Amino acid sequence: MFASMNDTIRPGIEAELRSLSSRRASREPLAYITGRRGFYGRELSVTPDVLIPRQETELLVDLALRWVTSHPFKQSNVRIADIGTGSGALAVTLAAELGQSRVDAVDVSPSALNVAQQNALVHRVAATGGLAGACVGPTWWRRWHGPDQTVGNNVTGHYGSPWLFCSL
Repeated sequence: MFASMNDTIRPGIEAELRSLSSRRASREPLAYITGRRGFYGRELSVTPDVLIPRQETELLVDLALRWVTSHPFKQSNVRIADIGTGSGALAVTLAAELGQSRVDAVDVSPSALNVAQQNALVHRVAATGGLAGACVGPTWWRRWHGPDQTVGNNVTGHYGSPWLFCSL
């Protein structure tokens, strides 16, 4: 912008720049303004319907990958549930990194699941069957849980409504 200080700015561009500057000045996170956030080397879509993936959450990916690689007999049939998936950062990343595993993305918000689905499509994990889902209630856990299954999550907020599990 400074390189072109003497150039005339079109009115539409000026209005957009003022709007974006105003949003940032009001402390709106840059990820919501741009609609993007980097996570584990992947660019993910984010909206105000989801929490912004944190860098610390990448440690959960490292821990999960380390666990799977230390249990080679489970590598071909690992099943992972990302409870409170939001943008799908964990689910999409684990499905991409562990192509032979099944990852279920669960969230109370259908809007959040739409964001996760978009991210899954962009990173080509939904079409391979690596990421799955459906809209059900509390009985999902009884159907999903098996003797060797592990569930972990990084839910930072409290949800007052019953869980939904929506099809990706």
